[in-house]
Amino acid sequence: ASLSEWRADCQEVLKCLERLAGDALERGCDRDTPGAMDVYEQANLGVERVAGMFGQCSEVELEVWAPSSCDAVEWRMAVLEARKAGQQEALLELVRLVEDL
Repeated sequence: ASLSEWRADCQEVLKCLERLAGDALERGCDRDTPGAMDVYEQANLGVERVAGMFGQCSEVELEVWAPSSCDAVEWRMAVLEARKAGQQEALLELVRLVEDL
């Protein structure tokens, strides 16, 4: 599977986990379903794990999408700086835009 397919699959899993967490929280607050709060906690752990995988996916995409005109060391430094600033997605989007030209 390609990176974009993997990302789409992760987004779908994330949506399902978020819906599950919301439903479980509602049922837990209504106190009509035993164990609902346990399901809520586990679903939130799943959300955190998938979010972490998204971060890893973005890093891999940035490495794979390095512009051919860019020196590997310079590119790695740009990726590290983008990560520090929380701008990985912005850098990736910029690379995609430039590639479309």
